[in-house]
Parts: sequence; structure tokens; C-alpha cells
Amino acid sequence: MNKKKIFIGIGVLLIVMQFFQIDKSPIAVDEKMTFATTEQPPKDVLAQLKSSCYDCHSNETKYPWYTYVAPVSFWIRGHIKHARKALNFSTWAAMSEEDRKHALHECAEKIEIGHMPPKGYYRMHEAAYLDDAKKALVHDWLQQQSR
Repeated sequence: MNKKKIFIGIGVLLIVMQFFQIDKSPIAVDEKMTFATTEQPPKDVLAQLKSSCYDCHSNETKYPWYTYVAPVSFWIRGHIKHARKALNFSTWAAMSEEDRKHALHECAEKIEIGHMPPKGYYRMHEAAYLDDAKKALVHDWLQQQSR
């Protein structure tokens, strides 16, 4: 098979994939169940968590333009499903007190070692980047609450 046919086949496949979009329907959020209501973090901490974490770890995802392009959209949808399964700030109150404390500690640890937010995410979402001051603000508050 020649290269031209292979490239045409790949092109056709990519075009066909665009007809299969991920579900971006909003998910209802019960404010009584949210992290913000339950934990009542300071406004600056909550604002940073929302800009750095909520797109993946809540039901308040804001889908950027590139989530309309397959196969990138499929990868991002899988990432969001996995992230929500690990931690969902929208259903925070459904966790036990012990699990919430553990989650706060884990969040602080992931921020401290630089695993969250992921580099690939904050490269595309500048406001998500945690410089040293923002990292200390969020980490210290999370760590204090996890005790």
C-alpha cells in the first residue's frame, strides 16, 4: 500500500471521528454537597482551587475549544472521568469526614510535590498555574484543614 493511500485513510478517519462528540451536558450541582459549602475555604483559596482544579475535579467543567476536536476530546473526557472518580469537589459532602480529611491531605501533598495541577493542564490554562505564593496559600490551608 502506498503512503498516499495511508494518509488519505488517516484523513478520512479523522474527519469521521469529528461526528462523534463527547457529552458536555452540564451536570446539576447541589450547592449543599459542594466543597465550598462544606469546608467554607477563604475566597482566595477557593478561587485558586476553582481555576486550578475544578475543570477536572468537579461537575463544573468548562470545556475549551479543543474538546470539540476528536481524538483529543476522547482523551480529555477520559481524563475528566478518572479525575472525578478520584475526587469531585461537587459531591464533597457525600464523603465521610475521615475521607474528606484524607482527601485534603492528598490534595496538599499533590500540590506540594508538583503533581497537581498537571503541567499539560496549566500550559493550556495559564490561570491554573500555581506559583510559589499560590502554592503555599492553597497547600497551607489544605494541610491545616486535614488535621
